[in-house]
Amino acid sequence: MSIAGGRRLGRVRRHREEQRRREAAVAAVTVLLAARRLHKRGSRGKLVKRQHLDWQLRKGYLTERRFIQRYRMDKATFQDVCNRLREDIEGDQVASSNARGGGPPITSEIMLSATLRFLAGGAYQDIVDLHGIGESTLYDIMMRVYEAMRKHYPLRFDLDNDKELARMEREFADASASKGVLRGVVGALDGIAIRIPCPTRKDSAKSAAFYNRKEFYAMNCQAICDAKLRFRCAHSVRDVTVGVGGCLLYTSDAADEEDSVDLGGRRIIKKKKRSKIRIVSNMMK
Repeated sequence: MSIAGGRRLGRVRRHREEQRRREAAVAAVTVLLAARRLHKRGSRGKLVKRQHLDWQLRKGYLTERRFIQRYRMDKATFQDVCNRLREDIEGDQVASSNARGGGPPITSEIMLSATLRFLAGGAYQDIVDLHGIGESTLYDIMMRVYEAMRKHYPLRFDLDNDKELARMEREFADASASKGVLRGVVGALDGIAIRIPCPTRKDSAKSAAFYNRKEFYAMNCQAICDAKLRFRCAHSVRDVTVGVGGCLLYTSDAADEEDSVDLGGRRIIKKKKRSKIRIVSNMMK
């Protein structure tokens, strides 16, 4: 073999060796990325048939007192609410079963149970483990139950209904310790500032209106309940103004001193035509 032929053969061998090393490196990186992707997805890498909560077993296990502690209502009320919401929250049972690989669909009792446990302060990790559902399924269930509740249990607080206001005022008077000292109160009001990112120009032309006195951007959620702790009105808007029924609640730095009453950091702008009963923002604890 000539010297030129030997050099050519050497170059071919080196080229093939480099090509094999590149292919091995690409294969190793591919395996590593697939492993990392599977690790991030956790159990989503394959279909997992979870064991749903046996509602009848749980219902029979809990005493009436423990049931109320966990769901803020008794068993009879829970079943009544469930029956009323069933048609709106269960949806297509066949599609639900197919989506779970042929497993049983999620019943309305499980949906309502998971939602009420979340509203009662339960951790979502414990809720999904208890009910045998996925995290994304939990949030989908809660939105369906929320919408159904808004449809079947709308909040009503009519400031122009004198009979209803008088009835609510009597309930507060009867609930007071001395039976009658607390007069002229028709609702207990409180709120919470929910932190949000700074709104963009696309979201709002006045992003500064969402900046509150606690020095962060927030949505102001305020609600009114009656003497029996039933919510009658709830709104969530920017911090400067919050509309509630027939009145406006302003932050302390935006209220008009002449037409408002200081309510501990919030002022309520009363409708001038109403002089019989005035709303007092004092949470009954």
